[in-house]
Amino acid sequence: MSKTVGASSFFEGFMWAAQGANMGYWWKVENGKKVRQWEDNWLGSSSLAIQFWLLYRIVNKKNCSFAELWDGKKNWKCTFRRALDEELFNTWLEVVQLVLTVQLTEEEDALIWQFSTSFD
Repeated sequence: MSKTVGASSFFEGFMWAAQGANMGYWWKVENGKKVRQWEDNWLGSSSLAIQFWLLYRIVNKKNCSFAELWDGKKNWKCTFRRALDEELFNTWLEVVQLVLTVQLTEEEDALIWQFSTSFD
């Protein structure tokens, strides 16, 4: 677990436990209605909230689905409580590039277990 500057040990422990509880599951984003963009694991080994904590703590809209925040093309409704400095802006550009990899469809989002249970 990495140390986050300014985060309480309780919060760090909570985030570690939450990540452990979700380990093994990830969302396949389809229509974006069920997947919470920041909080759910849909890319990589953890949520964007964990991967980009410094941005997440200042984002205005939390616990919102992809469909609520993004139209699947170019319009993304994501704002912050304060202006981003150069470092956070560059981090934001990384997040934008990740979100742009998602192509929304008409299908329903799916929760996927990434580890096989068979012994083949």
